[in-house]
Amino acid sequence: MTNNQQIHSLRYSSFLIFSLGGVSGSALNLFISSFLFYSLALNPYLSFLCGTLGNELFHHVFYNVVFVNREIRIKTALPLQFFLYLCVALGGAVLLFLFMVILNITFVWAVLMSVATLTFFNVLLIRISTFSSSELAEIQYREMNGNYYQDQADDSKVSSFRSWYHASRYLKLTDFIGKYHEPSYRIADLGCGNCLWNTNHLPVTGVDINEGSFSPIVCP
Repeated sequence: MTNNQQIHSLRYSSFLIFSLGGVSGSALNLFISSFLFYSLALNPYLSFLCGTLGNELFHHVFYNVVFVNREIRIKTALPLQFFLYLCVALGGAVLLFLFMVILNITFVWAVLMSVATLTFFNVLLIRISTFSSSELAEIQYREMNGNYYQDQADDSKVSSFRSWYHASRYLKLTDFIGKYHEPSYRIADLGCGNCLWNTNHLPVTGVDINEGSFSPIVCP
């Protein structure tokens, strides 16, 4: 491989991967539960318990073959993981019972509502377990292109509040540097991104793990 050749990896956003896994797992849950209940005349709660277990096992495999699994901070032993899957399935069966008894709705609708409830808490637990994951942050940060920070300050591409927030940060940093900078000083910006704040083109030594975000004009 020559120096000019580059390796490009195919990455998808965390949201897309979690959505794909969630939709596929939920569809599998509905299929298994409905098949056991309508075709095999199995108890509705046991049918949904089996469907939820299938859902959880699908997620276990799915998130182990995509890179997002690397963000999981809380690593558990395999037996404990399967025990937790069983607990989720039992909780799902309880939800199904509550929806069918209290709301008096059909099996399919109760399954859909139970799956939606489980999905909500599943996403919540995933976010808690992956909060402040340095590995995920590094993966996502390395993939940001050179226009990322400009886009965050552009109210035509993000919400007005978000664009105001980022633009105000750059302005405050520029004012701060301008207040204390002397001609003989040289500035070191660690985690510089593209040094968007450096509108006065001051001498800056920028350091960042994402080489693609560098702007030679403002951060040589």
